[in-house]
Amino acid sequence: MAFRTNQIVTFTDLRERMGEHFAQASNTRDPLVVTRNGRPEVVVVSCEVFDWMLDEIELLHSLRRLRRAGAELSGALSSDDDALTSVEDAKQRSLDRLRARSGGLRRGDG
Repeated sequence: MAFRTNQIVTFTDLRERMGEHFAQASNTRDPLVVTRNGRPEVVVVSCEVFDWMLDEIELLHSLRRLRRAGAELSGALSSDDDALTSVEDAKQRSLDRLRARSGGLRRGDG
């Protein structure tokens, strides 16, 4: 697993120097990856960074909902466009039949 931070410590190191590591995470706003048995276990971030992350997640969820609503609206509008096209086509067919029967309509009649 790759991380976007150079700040990686062992659980033992975190326990022994917790104050230093917390201050570093808070001051630098860089996440601190804590490993246990050589594997990443948890990430420590400042409250400011955590709050920002939650805001970003909420924003992404809102954007997803807007995209879905836009797609649904687009589909509905597309259906309305199809209905309008069908009405226009029917009107044109009626005019064509009428023209064929009457030998053509006068200008301005259609």
